[in-house]
Amino acid sequence: MRLLFCADIHGNEMQYFKIFQHAKNYDALIFGGDLCVKNLDMRSQRTFLENYLIPRIKELKEAKPELKIYIMFGNDDFAGNLDVLNKHNDEIYQVIMQRKLPFDDNFNIVGYPYIPVTPFRIKDWEKWDLGQKDNRQIFELERDIILEGVQTWNMRYEGKKFSLDDKESIESDLYELMADEPEKNICIFHSPPFNTDLDITYTKDHVGSLAMRMAIEGFQPFLTLHGHIHETVEMSGKYMDRLGDTISASVGNHNTNQIPHALEIELPSRSIKRIRLE
Repeated sequence: MRLLFCADIHGNEMQYFKIFQHAKNYDALIFGGDLCVKNLDMRSQRTFLENYLIPRIKELKEAKPELKIYIMFGNDDFAGNLDVLNKHNDEIYQVIMQRKLPFDDNFNIVGYPYIPVTPFRIKDWEKWDLGQKDNRQIFELERDIILEGVQTWNMRYEGKKFSLDDKESIESDLYELMADEPEKNICIFHSPPFNTDLDITYTKDHVGSLAMRMAIEGFQPFLTLHGHIHETVEMSGKYMDRLGDTISASVGNHNTNQIPHALEIELPSRSIKRIRLE
């Protein structure tokens, strides 16, 4: 079984063209978030999904009906357009937004789009990393973040302000998602785990999720695949890390290039290669 994992394309149509060309050689295609062009308004991203991305995926599925396709948003994709993505769920792809789905008899696909709170304005896919208030306060002091921004729903923009009284967290979400049969889970996480070779920025800061690292170390899933930090492979020189028995890998794709990077995964061997889709 051969999988192709892509992320952080950010609406680059040439990269998508290359991905769709190569995907026909695989058994499954997985999109790990940040599908749409960055910094566009919600309506423009909606148009991109409706007029470009979903029709191209449909063409790919028609060309290879047996291809399994999994897809989710990332932190730069407006949640107000989730209805567009969900419209074709189970038809041409499987939407894996905070969901666990059977992949085959041996594995599950677990998708999770949320990232820890950032210095960015769009807050649709951000949550407190940890559930305890003292840990939130520590992260608030140590990280360059803003607690106010916007979230979107039903084509509307609404104000969003994080409070230390918020009960939702990445930590609690992952506990629910990963606890059952963790050894069978192939986890598609937009954020990378904290303090690894997969979450290093140009400023040499580690900005991944501590809750995600704790969940990986505690549950030991079969495999985790990540995006979000475009430059981490460039900075660390590595695209894989290991937390206990779990292998984690980052695609490290720069959306400004014409040729995308992707991860090629062999199952059940867990052989992973980072490749350029020429």
